[in-house]
Amino acid sequence: MTKKQVVKLDPKADWLKFEGKVYKSNIGWSDMGKFTKGSKLGEVSRGMASHIPIGAEIYESKERSDILIVDYMKVEKHYLLQRGE
Repeated sequence: MTKKQVVKLDPKADWLKFEGKVYKSNIGWSDMGKFTKGSKLGEVSRGMASHIPIGAEIYESKERSDILIVDYMKVEKHYLLQRGE
């Protein structure tokens, strides 16, 4: 899905765009799951996210390739890759 599609479905969506793919947080099961940070992939820059501060660190999840873990100010959030139907 594109960022525009995600926002159209949920105008208040907590989204992250990374390497051309859109991820969304607050997906029930992804927030409840226990995920382990893998390699650091980068940092959030201007325009990449709706609710994450610039400089937040982005990590891969060791358990699932479609989950990114974002860490900032001792807060860890999970973002699930958004796929179209």
